[in-house]
Amino acid sequence: MIAAITGTFMNQAFKDTPDSLHWLPGALAVGISIAIMGITNCYHPPAGATAYLAGFYSSDAVRVGWWFMLYPILPVAIIMISVALLLNNLARVYPVYWFTAVRMTPTQSPEQIGQKEGVGESRRSSNSNDASEVDDHIENEGDAESAWIAARIHELEHELHELRAKQHQCEAERSQTSPSHAV
Repeated sequence: MIAAITGTFMNQAFKDTPDSLHWLPGALAVGISIAIMGITNCYHPPAGATAYLAGFYSSDAVRVGWWFMLYPILPVAIIMISVALLLNNLARVYPVYWFTAVRMTPTQSPEQIGQKEGVGESRRSSNSNDASEVDDHIENEGDAESAWIAARIHELEHELHELRAKQHQCEAERSQTSPSHAV
């Protein structure tokens, strides 16, 4: 919609220019739309085409004028968002939130991760150096979400190490109990 508004504005602003400058509204519309997308950190390349089509100096664009935003852009945008919401919410909840004034934080702290089922004191004590690394990360970065992610990655790496150790133990037991087939 922002690109359509920009393109239509450029079209209306340059509707009385000579034919030798018919390329100018479309070019400015695309450039300004990209700048607005950059400011809002919401890049959408097809919006550049929308701005160009709305800003392109032609008899149809001049005839439609400001109605270009209401038809066809607005109905098509509403249809696309409706279909996306319907399809994305069949198996999950999406979007989780539309707008938030504060930064979303994880639901578990690094300490809570270590207190999950099946995680004993021996594991937490064996990872005391790693826990201090996570604490250092929290102090240095000040970002709880990245600390939570770092702690979760460390937890998964530790679980992988334990699984590999169990796998090697099982393979060793299997090789000791299986009869030798010497030829």
